[in-house]
Amino acid sequence: MNTGGAETFLMKIYRQLDRTKYQMDFCICNQNHNFYEDEIRRLGGVIYHLPQKTKHPFKYLQQFWKLLRLHPYTYVLRLGSTIFEIPDLYLAWLSGAKVRVFRSCNASANYPFYMLFLHKLLRRVLMAVVNIKIAPSDLAAQFTFGMLNNISILPNGLDSNFFKFSAESRRKIRQELNAQDKFVVGHIGRFHFQKNHKFLLQIFVEIKKLCPNAVLWLVGKGDMENQIKKQAEALGILDEVQFLGVRADIPALLSAMDVFIFPSLFEGMPNTVIEAQTNGLPCLIADTITRQAKQTNLVHFVKLASTAKCWAEKAIEMANMSEIAGRNLFASQMKIAGYEIKDVTKKFIQLVFENTKE
Repeated sequence: MNTGGAETFLMKIYRQLDRTKYQMDFCICNQNHNFYEDEIRRLGGVIYHLPQKTKHPFKYLQQFWKLLRLHPYTYVLRLGSTIFEIPDLYLAWLSGAKVRVFRSCNASANYPFYMLFLHKLLRRVLMAVVNIKIAPSDLAAQFTFGMLNNISILPNGLDSNFFKFSAESRRKIRQELNAQDKFVVGHIGRFHFQKNHKFLLQIFVEIKKLCPNAVLWLVGKGDMENQIKKQAEALGILDEVQFLGVRADIPALLSAMDVFIFPSLFEGMPNTVIEAQTNGLPCLIADTITRQAKQTNLVHFVKLASTAKCWAEKAIEMANMSEIAGRNLFASQMKIAGYEIKDVTKKFIQLVFENTKE
């Protein structure tokens, strides 16, 4: 329960629930203190820390089974992308859980070929234990479930007013980060190979050639952060790349950016691109990402195989076409498009808590 897209999506739902009627407990596969833990406890949720599944799979399953026996749940929801998460729901079925939900999080996975082959080979058999299937996009649904039939597409909702553009926030953040007269390129995402930070730095090198006053803001944490810092130093751009870590003021940061670049290798449905559009920020994203991410004319797809120079030229072109004065109009567009979190939460309640499936 750190600041990844799937976890953040779940927290957005959790905050909206009428917790006199519905409550969520969380099973976390690590022993660390997670970003959302304090908030979960404030909202009345219980947190169970289990061994890391990838390192201790049998110990994890043993303790998870014990948990289910001690605290029987009627509703169990698993976030994941492949059949390798399904054993959790099989144990939930054995423990008596009537509603077993699998929510797809991605449109691919960083697995060896043979594991992806097994996923495709066995997914229909193992998915039989799941009686509610949810995905954020068609691409994610097809990858995880192998089909679109009987899959509920649930948008990555958000509070449109919270993410609405603010000229005052833009002024304050740019002053705080010493970027008053800068061309600000932004990216939000954990430092993981999926997010393709290495190519993002190459794009930024080309942007610097065209726009010498450019700076790059990287928001997030992750295992590859030091590696990306070393690459930035080797490229001679370390002074212009700001590593901002995990931040709670994402709407203000988005308001302060001039263009959002997202060259991910794969995504289910990127929360950050939805948030950036709501903020009225031009978004340049890879063609590997679902077309459903484009909910406004702010989004432009670029072939991932295109040169860094091509990406840079398009980023500057899009930023130049954007008008600051009109950025606060896009929040209402996203609301109309079905991304308002209150509406998404109502659909979630209908799919999960009001479901009568056995």
